[in-house]
Amino acid sequence: MGSSTDELMVDKLMNVIKKADMYSQAGVADKVWNFALENPFGIVVKGEDEQMVPVIFSKPFGVMLPEVVAQFEADPQLSEYFMFSAGNTIALRARFCHKVTKVNDTLSQILCVIRNLPGKPFGDLDQFCDAWNFRLRNGVPQEEYRVPANLAHILGVVTDRHATSVYSETEDGDVCVLVRKMAGEVECLSTLCEAEYLVAHEADGLEDELRKAGELVYNDDEGVDVLSYRRAGFVSFRHLQDRTIGTGVAGLPHLGITHVFDCKVVPGWDFRAEEEISLQGRTPEGTPEWMTPKEVRDALLSGKFTPEAGLVMLDFLYRHDLLGISMSDEQKKAMEDALHPLKDMLVVP
Repeated sequence: MGSSTDELMVDKLMNVIKKADMYSQAGVADKVWNFALENPFGIVVKGEDEQMVPVIFSKPFGVMLPEVVAQFEADPQLSEYFMFSAGNTIALRARFCHKVTKVNDTLSQILCVIRNLPGKPFGDLDQFCDAWNFRLRNGVPQEEYRVPANLAHILGVVTDRHATSVYSETEDGDVCVLVRKMAGEVECLSTLCEAEYLVAHEADGLEDELRKAGELVYNDDEGVDVLSYRRAGFVSFRHLQDRTIGTGVAGLPHLGITHVFDCKVVPGWDFRAEEEISLQGRTPEGTPEWMTPKEVRDALLSGKFTPEAGLVMLDFLYRHDLLGISMSDEQKKAMEDALHPLKDMLVVP
């Protein structure tokens, strides 16, 4: 068992996680709606008669706030696409779910309807390319159901992305972590490489994209500066989107899995912002800055990291035993559970 100081530090770190978790807010878990698909085989046709069997929904693909569901239910066009269950489930109606192509086409139609809503209640929906499609998870083959990027945020669909923790270690064991200082309405910190969402392609599954991420993100031509690059696991998050960070619509649920990579570089590596080291040649934004583990921990406690990046950084310090505190087995389990709040909801590759 650690000292009282360690106990206090663990509590503070857990509070950082809880603060970013929308489910830690009183009553949220009870009021959110699950987004699902209605079982397309819930109607049995015999002759001219239709006999209904009990409605069965897919596993939830995302969550929606009640005020968003109310907007869907109140709009005559949108409400035609969905059924609204007393069990807080909003589901794409069965008649749109009998084929994968029908589901995908219908979701695109729904986005068109939302784009034309008076007053644009969901903001500017042109910020993402319409060609971007997110996968619907929970056991669905990755190449099948896909939802347009703009609509995914509104439906609260769980998304995949990846982030890389770049660090160096001297022969004496001194570790430094490279982060980005981001400018915006509120200055914040992020990981050096936090890629855009992993999107679905016709032939590429998630594993293929993660493999390409490992090959492309830090592909050093000389083979000298980058000592190792490996997939380290994942963290998951569920928070309300904030207008000061990211590109989602403020106030909507944001659930996702961040696949974590560790990139070890030589001490004193001179990162230059103009180097194209990120996925598909995308240069990371912000100002790079080296930080010691203690400085990263203090920044976490001060709430300076974006929610996803904060989880990635805390996961890195925890995995590498760099938190600088003693933790009991019970505390370790509590922290691991807090870093993976969606683990019981999703099948993670």
